[in-house]
Amino acid sequence: SASASASASASPPAPTRVPSSSSTPAPATVIPLVHLLAEAESHRAAKRDAETAVVLDRVLERTQRGEPLPSGVELERLQLAAAMAHLRVGGHARAADLARRLTSAAQRGLRTEALWILGLALWSAGSSAEAVPVFAELSGHPQWGPPALAYQAMAARAAGQLDLAVT
Repeated sequence: SASASASASASPPAPTRVPSSSSTPAPATVIPLVHLLAEAESHRAAKRDAETAVVLDRVLERTQRGEPLPSGVELERLQLAAAMAHLRVGGHARAADLARRLTSAAQRGLRTEALWILGLALWSAGSSAEAVPVFAELSGHPQWGPPALAYQAMAARAAGQLDLAVT
């Protein structure tokens, strides 16, 4: 009985360390953002929009958790690139979400591009009524105005807003 009480008071056995093997995953390595951005650019240049969208979303997720972007990389331009990649692969809701965040961006050029992507994403997703005022806002722009008027008319027609469909 003395041995039973001695074994009961003994500390539990130490956990054993399993040697690493091909079936045991290695600890996750954090890839530096600069490398992810280079990968995204490589995908973008090769017109692999789905891969671009996935990699840029990973970068954006990490920046939302507080990780700083490399020097010279602007968050707004990154969001715009991600929105465009999502738009190109049919990720209309994600494209609209990213673009909507940029519509209040300080830089006029970025805001204009964001409005264009937002309008296209909404229209492509079947939210024609929401797309009409977005395209209307772009209608006076020297570059985006003519195509925005055409898209505004198409979106208005699809939304049953026939008074706005004829511009």
